[in-house]
This record gives sequence, structure tokens and C-alpha cells, in this order.
Amino acid sequence: MIEENENLNAYEEDSRMGCNAMIILIIVVIFVVVAYVAFQELESSSNETTSSSASATQPVPTSSHLSEDRLIVLTPEQWTEHLNALNDHRDALNAQRQIVSQLQTQINTLSHEVQQLQQKVSMLGNKPVVSPKPNKTASSNKPSEPTKTSMGFRPDALVFAGYKHHLMSPTAQFSVRNNTDKVIKDFKVRIHYYNMKGRMLDYQELSYEQILKPGNAYTIKLDGYKWQNNYVHHSSVNAHEGYPYKVSFSLLSYTEYKK
Repeated sequence: MIEENENLNAYEEDSRMGCNAMIILIIVVIFVVVAYVAFQELESSSNETTSSSASATQPVPTSSHLSEDRLIVLTPEQWTEHLNALNDHRDALNAQRQIVSQLQTQINTLSHEVQQLQQKVSMLGNKPVVSPKPNKTASSNKPSEPTKTSMGFRPDALVFAGYKHHLMSPTAQFSVRNNTDKVIKDFKVRIHYYNMKGRMLDYQELSYEQILKPGNAYTIKLDGYKWQNNYVHHSSVNAHEGYPYKVSFSLLSYTEYKK
């Protein structure tokens, strides 16, 4: 359990580091966008100032100039060239505005994702790590060994299947089927919990008093394994949103009903 807590703490630390890295990335993107827009505005202002200075220094034609044929007249081709240059400049500004708008949209999306990550990290930090309830019949941490009934022990006397546990659900369930020709009135089972790499996370031993007729199946409900910490059985549709795990069953003992 100590190792599992350390893994969970490591995951929380990685999540916090991921959030910090995402926030730094957003700040850098915002700084680049602001610097880019400021540079474009400064360049535009510089061009306008240069154009104004050139216009101011250009001599205004007077009557004497007109008389001396010194008036500068633009040809239609020159007018067209200037208009095309203005249109190109306007198109470039519009393209830059679109780029800035797209960057702002991406920044808003990243900000929303960072907020969601921060909320998840906060939820993980505020939830205590809950260990499975100890079995009252167990006298030590060593797993119990299968015991034989007076009629002889069969490991396959009961078949366990259909384990289900959904995300954030406090209840799990599985089915048990009597695989013998005798009526069974109680049984004891050990449930092993594994991560998706096959490493055992924990186990618990449970005892049930239930009349199981031959060939019949019954549904058994129990507490969901670490449901407060987002543990979920891998068969659940939303298993990717939590910590998926697998289970296996070991029949420890059972008692046949005697009339």
C-alpha cells in the first residue's frame, strides 16, 4: 500500500508539473503574440511617418512650376502600381489579424484545459487514500490458504465472473455460480486486484452466507475498490478517465448444505 501511495503522489506531482509547464507555455505564447502585434503596429507607424515626411519635403507646385513644366504627373500605370501595393498591404494586415485571432482562440482553449487539469489535481490532493477494509476473520497479513470441507474441497466448485465497477461508483458487483450438484450455504473468496501491467495492487478476503442451488448464478455486491481515488474496472466504458484495474478470484472454502 505504501508503494501505491507513492505512485499516486508521483502522479499528482507529475500532474502539477504538467500544469505549471502548460501555464508557462501559455505565457510565452501570449508574450510572442503581443510582441508580434506591437512590432507590426510600430512598422506600420514608421512607414506612415516616412510617407508623411516625404510628402512634406516634396515641393508644392506653384504657378511658376506649372509655367516651367515641373509639375509631377503620375501615369495610369503608376497609379495602378500604387493601388496594388496598398491592396497587398491591406491583405497582409488582414492575414495577420486572422493569425492573431487563431492564436487567441488556441490560448483560450489551452487556458480552459489548464483549469480542468488544476481542478483534477485539486480533487486528487483533497481526497484521502482509502485502504480496503481488513477482513475480520484474518489473523495476520498472510493470505489464508484454501480449506477443505467435510465433503472434500473443489477449487472449481464456484465460478466467479462478470465483475463490474464503474468510475466514481461506491459499489461493485460480480456473479457466482454453483458448479456442483450440491446446495452450498456459504463460501469464502479472495479477490486479487492488479494494475494493467499485471502487478498486484492489493487483495481482500470476503465471506458470504448465501444459499447457492446447483447450476444457479447469483449477483454479489461489494464496496468498489478505491472508488474515492478514481479506480475503475478496465471493462467500464469510462475506464480511460480513471485508474483501470483487473481482478481475479480464488475460492478459499465453502460449506455444503446438509438437511
